Parts: sequence; C-alpha cells; structure tokens
Amino acid sequence: MLTTPSAAKRQKSEIGRDRLRIEREEAALIWHPQAQGDAIEQRPDATPLAVLGIELRTFAR
Repeated sequence: MLTTPSAAKRQKSEIGRDRLRIEREEAALIWHPQAQGDAIEQRPDATPLAVLGIELRTFAR
C-alpha cells in the first residue's frame, strides 16, 4: 500500500508513541518486584524515558 509522506510520518509517530507506552508498562512491571528486593534488571535496549519514568512535554511560549 502506498502512503503519502505526511501519512507515513503520522504512522511513524503513532508507532513511536505506542512503543514508548508499552516500554513504560514493561518498566512498571519490573519496578514492583525490584521494590520487593528481587534482582530484576531492565532490558539494556529499553528506552531511558521509560526506565526512568520521564515524560517530555512541550509548552507554548
């Protein structure tokens, strides 16, 4: 299926948001056992924003 450049950009953005959401959920599932003292590590390729629980926001000036 052919898409326009703007549609491809939008789809790529949606995929990125979905991936970050899923990685945040994964990180949360790991934090709980870690808090209980279990030695569980995050994946080395996990997004730092998800692992650190950071959310970037932009504000209008």
